[in-house]
Formats: sequence, structure tokens, C-alpha cells
Amino acid sequence: ELFPEQSGTISKIYVNEGQKVKKGQTLIQIDDSLIKSKMAETQIELNLATTTFMRQKRLWDQNIGSEMQFLQAEAKKNGLEKKLSSLKVQARKLKVIAPFNGTVDEVFNKIGGLAAPMFPSIRLVNLDQIHIESELTETYLKNISVGKKVELFFPSIGKSIDAKINQVGNFINPENRSFKIRVDIKNEDNDLKPNLLADLKINDYSNFGIVVPSKLIQKDRLDNSFVYTLKKVNGSYNVNKSYIKEKMTYKNESFISEGLSEDVLVVDKGSRLIKEGEIVILSE
Repeated sequence: ELFPEQSGTISKIYVNEGQKVKKGQTLIQIDDSLIKSKMAETQIELNLATTTFMRQKRLWDQNIGSEMQFLQAEAKKNGLEKKLSSLKVQARKLKVIAPFNGTVDEVFNKIGGLAAPMFPSIRLVNLDQIHIESELTETYLKNISVGKKVELFFPSIGKSIDAKINQVGNFINPENRSFKIRVDIKNEDNDLKPNLLADLKINDYSNFGIVVPSKLIQKDRLDNSFVYTLKKVNGSYNVNKSYIKEKMTYKNESFISEGLSEDVLVVDKGSRLIKEGEIVILSE
């Protein structure tokens, strides 16, 4: 949304809704007749002051006249130049100018209406390069960094995009104990719109190792984690209690950092009905 810098009556609207515009293009003109009148008056005064100064300078270069007359002529010329420059800045503030290339989505003002800095005049949209913002709970702070892979899914349009985190916030919101992240993406088809909701999946941890269903992990009286494993003895199997360390749990699966090797047999069905030291057979 583009806001005017100065208040005034709108004299011209140069664009229509849906029109593509270029960066620097004037979109709305606020009445600047008073400023233009002051600029014309100041320009006339500046022309006279410049002529006077040049004459005084020629005389002063020939050691004719007083230094005070020369300095007064120079000061008046410089003052009027600054005044004219200030008026030009004020005149530019009476225009609403496109800050980037885009498409006019909505024009809020009408010719003859009043423009004010607290009310938007135009909504300008550029969908070529957009970004996703999200808030994450502070417990993920140590696992989230710039460059982490992100899977984006937009349920409203059924579109998925792979991206990376471009920015991680440096402030924890005290109200909900969360921090912000930003993901920049290209919107080549322009099918992603502002304020569209997105689901994010962030790869906060990756490693090679053993993963078992979380339902197989049990706890002893000391709250230590273990699973039942089997060791083959004379055609049957002995039940062993293997203590493990869980590193991560996701979608009912646990990554085991210690306690299991690749070739071990872990009891799945019937794990709640057996005890350490029992002899069992495998069910086909």
C-alpha cells in the first residue's frame, strides 16, 4: 500500500486498476499549483540574484566595490538556490510514485478527493519475488539456521515448493516465546498471492543411523529406555533387554543413537508379552 507524504486535493490519477507500471512512474498527482507558483516566483528572484552576483564578482575580481556587497550578493543567490531546491522536494512529495515495477491492484482515491498520509492511495503488487514468514517456538532455535531446507505446501492451490531459510530472527517474542523465519521464493507463474497460507516442513535434523517404531521402546523403573532384541541359540532365540538412547522422535519413529546395531533382531509383535531371558520362536 502506497501512502502520500503530504495532504492535499487529488488533481490527477494516471493509472487504472490492473495496469502494469514501472519503478519511478508517477501514479497520482496531488494539487501542486501553490508550490509551482512559489517555485516560479523563486526562480525569477534567483535569476536576478545570479545576475547581480556575477556582476559583483566581476567588479570584485577587478578590486572594485566593497567586499560586503560581494558577500551579500553571494549569500542571497545561495539562499534562493536552497529555497528553490526545498520547493522542488516539496513538489515531489505531492506525487505518489511507484517504488518498484508491479501491477496496480486497487486505487483507493478519486479525483477531487482528499489525500492524507494516514490513508493509502494505491495498492501496488509485484508477485515475481515473494517471501514466506513464520514463527517457530524457541525450542527449535538451536536447530534452525540460514540455509536449512524447507518444504512449502499451499493447501488452497495444492502446490508444493522446495526452498531454503533465508533469514532467522534475532528476537524472541515474549508473548508467545517464538522467533521469526523468512523464506524467499520465486513466483514464476504468479499463482501465489499475498497473505496466502502455507504449511512448512523444516529439516531441523538429519543423520544416518537406526530408526525403530516408537511403540517398541519401553521404560524400566529407573526411566531408562530399552527394546527387546533376540539372539539366536540352537535354532531358537533368547530374549535380551537392550538399553538404548533416543536422539530424535518424528512421526512415531525414533532415531537410536546408542544401543543397537544394524544386524540385531528387534522384537515387534509380542514385545509387551515377553521377558528378558525367555526363549522364543519366530512366527511366520
